[in-house]
Amino acid sequence: MFKLMSTLSLLLFISIGQAATIPAGTEIKVRVAETVNSQMKRVGSQFKLLTEGDFQINNKIVIKNGSKAFAKVSKIKPATKSSEAEIEVTLTQLYINRKATSVSTFPQGGKGTLNYTTELGTKNLDRDEITSSTGEPISNTIPVSNSGNYVEINKGTIIYFITSKDITY
Repeated sequence: MFKLMSTLSLLLFISIGQAATIPAGTEIKVRVAETVNSQMKRVGSQFKLLTEGDFQINNKIVIKNGSKAFAKVSKIKPATKSSEAEIEVTLTQLYINRKATSVSTFPQGGKGTLNYTTELGTKNLDRDEITSSTGEPISNTIPVSNSGNYVEINKGTIIYFITSKDITY
């Protein structure tokens, strides 16, 4: 019994010692795996995403390209005579090292018709554009299309989420 408890304690110590962190402010690039229509989904509805590109920490791949991720709809506003339809989503779960891990990100939203404006990151004053830390343009506005009084995030749309809290895995 003592030997079993010692082994379990050692395994627990080893696993705690190997914990790593993805820091707040990290960009996570995902592709929408299913069309999200604000008429069909409700606030709180989940939908599937797939990661784009391998994500490495200390030269070790921790999130493989094509790994599952999930987001939830955090806001829906149908169009009215005086305002455009809106949808807002938040990344809630990533598969890190093949294990489901809860995450917290800043919300990303889309409004009205096809929209590629209001980008997030480091401001480029010459072009009124924002770029990621890797130099790639990123957006906090999701390209959406209108469907009557509602909006859709089409399957295949790329979304950049920015972590709002550290992710320990």
